[in-house]
Amino acid sequence: MYTKLQYDVDFENAILFAQYIMVVVEAKMAGGGLVERYDNDHVWVNGQQYARAQTSFIQMPSPEMSS
Repeated sequence: MYTKLQYDVDFENAILFAQYIMVVVEAKMAGGGLVERYDNDHVWVNGQQYARAQTSFIQMPSPEMSS
């Protein structure tokens, strides 16, 4: 089951447990990776800054890498 990150504690747990996050903007995947940091207005995932109010952050299993 995928969990939407919404509260500060959700982002803290994502950082602490190195959870993979999918970033969704306007119902389209905009990126993904690990949460690097956050504040009241923004979240940084994989080097990109996203506005908290306009973006959904969904915790999910990391994509498998093919070799």
